[in-house]
Amino acid sequence: MPNNTVNFNLPYPAGTDEPCDFAEQWCDFTEALDGVFDDFRAVLDRTNPVVPLAIVHQTIQRSVFDFGEIPFDTVTADTAAMTDLDADAYHITIKRPGRYTVAIGMSKPTTATALPRFTSIFETPGFNAQATLLDRGAGLEYFLNGYRAVQTYAAGDKVGLSFTVGVSAAWTIDESWLAVIWHSDTEVP
Repeated sequence: MPNNTVNFNLPYPAGTDEPCDFAEQWCDFTEALDGVFDDFRAVLDRTNPVVPLAIVHQTIQRSVFDFGEIPFDTVTADTAAMTDLDADAYHITIKRPGRYTVAIGMSKPTTATALPRFTSIFETPGFNAQATLLDRGAGLEYFLNGYRAVQTYAAGDKVGLSFTVGVSAAWTIDESWLAVIWHSDTEVP
């Protein structure tokens, strides 16, 4: 009875197996190993010469309502056709399913009134992540960064960026950016 390797579940003969069974078990092992190599090749074909990623910026100062999505005006990098600012200036659209790192940055001037917080949120189907910074009053520029180290996306998922200061009004956002970077197909234990 064959045993299986821990990492790739490859069958191999047990020490108690009949010697006559070795040829068949060896064929099972090499066939399973070829399947692993096919999976590796598929990943290499998709990520060589570049890893799928997209980075967009909002470079023009904008007034955005609380919880409003940030419109981007510049594509800094896009190796997998995940952006089309003419069709959708608010999102990076995932084209290849897999595991991604998402990062954001935003800067906002303060107002005369100190607000309880300044929070940026990047949104995807079924997932919100946020970074929060206390608002300390007027005359300051706040820079807020956030990231999600690992997030699984399907093809067609959209990643966008919004923010809140806790008061329903329009707020000035000086600059913001959003990055989505692929790093693996699936979670590996």
